[in-house]
Amino acid sequence: MPERLNPEPETSSVQGKRSGLEPCTECGGLAEWFMAQVLKTCGRKPSQVRILYPPLWYRTNSSISAQKHIFKFPLLMKLKAILCDFDGTLVDKDLKYSLQVKTLISKIKSKKIRFSLATGRAYYGPVQKFLDELKLYDYHIFHGGAMIYHNKTKNTLLYQPISEQSVEKIVNYFKTEKLFFGLETKKSVYLSKLAAVPTYINRESSRHLKELKNYKDVLKIVITININNLSEAQVEKHIDYLTKSCKDISILKIKIINFGLDITSEKATKHTAVLEYERLLNIPRQQIVAIGDGYNDYPLFTACDYKIAMENAPQELKEIADFIAPTVDNNGTEVALQHIISKFL
Repeated sequence: MPERLNPEPETSSVQGKRSGLEPCTECGGLAEWFMAQVLKTCGRKPSQVRILYPPLWYRTNSSISAQKHIFKFPLLMKLKAILCDFDGTLVDKDLKYSLQVKTLISKIKSKKIRFSLATGRAYYGPVQKFLDELKLYDYHIFHGGAMIYHNKTKNTLLYQPISEQSVEKIVNYFKTEKLFFGLETKKSVYLSKLAAVPTYINRESSRHLKELKNYKDVLKIVITININNLSEAQVEKHIDYLTKSCKDISILKIKIINFGLDITSEKATKHTAVLEYERLLNIPRQQIVAIGDGYNDYPLFTACDYKIAMENAPQELKEIADFIAPTVDNNGTEVALQHIISKFL
């Protein structure tokens, strides 16, 4: 994939002839000449081209405002990172993935492209096992955006817990409603009932809520799907109450068959985490591809330039996606990764 061009300009009259376009009377044809070079290099039609920045020489040598010739063109930017959801995107409902997925990810990694998770899950449990098996040692986004953590160096780039006051209000409300819930911290999840451990975590990481000494390090509160069996209407009722009671939280409904809830700090969504990921690792959004399938991937998509949704994703997610892959059960993960390889590598 060619990188953004930055050629030295020639005279404006030559530029106009080369481009085959009518030279701009204000900039002397520099923008048209640059566009022509892009089209010549990538072979795309003008309607398909979106240039991210005007070239440096145009901004420095022209007295005209650069804003007059700003086009978006992320497809000429070199891909640097893929941010991928876990459940329903990389693995199926049984947390299985194919050998082909492992092979394709290795191929992508061999091109010096980061492959990071952006998941609502914690690091411990199935996610840790998956990352170790595929040797995906890098910065990953966990707890729905509350933590960015390197699974080899143990370095934490972002750590954003929910306020203690809001955690206390939410816990008391869920107890009153007789709901099963869990409070996720960096190392453990504290459950309202240990007798029913949800499938999304392992028993080794599970603790009873009574063992949690204080609420200062709660990264996410989850209403699990497979135990509560809530309808969408019930979930919406809880969302309405909690948004009125706690002004500093973010709430996302999740769905597999029934519905559940993911609650984080308002400063900790996949969107805000990706912005931090981009800033701290110096990777612009135009060089990141996002892959996801759930409601909680909408904030992920809004922070990345190129977006791939799975076929089972909510309509809202598919509407803003650039590419739709089949479901994970129909080899959608392989299709999505092959699409990235053919389009960007």
